[in-house]
This record gives sequence, C-alpha cells and structure tokens, in this order.
Amino acid sequence: MHARAHKVPYNALHDQNYPSLGCSPCTRAIKPGEDVRAGRWWWENPETKECGLHKA
Repeated sequence: MHARAHKVPYNALHDQNYPSLGCSPCTRAIKPGEDVRAGRWWWENPETKECGLHKA
C-alpha cells in the first residue's frame, strides 16, 4: 500500500468503507459500486457539494 510505504498516517475508517473522510456529519460509508466520493456531503446538490465549514 502506498500510504504504508511512505509512512502516511492511516485512518481505520478506510477499512469500513470510508474511502474519503471529512467531518463527522458530512461523511458516511459508501455502498459497493458507489464512487469513492459518494460518502462526502451526501445530502448536498452535486453541483454545490460543500459542508458549509469551507468556502467554495
């Protein structure tokens, strides 16, 4: 794995179908076949996905 080879900190949530992590309310596990970013800002309009904590 690239992260281990380069000693990048690893989050165990990646092993629980959370390939893209953000803040707790903005992140959910993805389902099989979903895009890796499907779990981020999952309730938002696809054109304006943002949690509100960051400026677009």
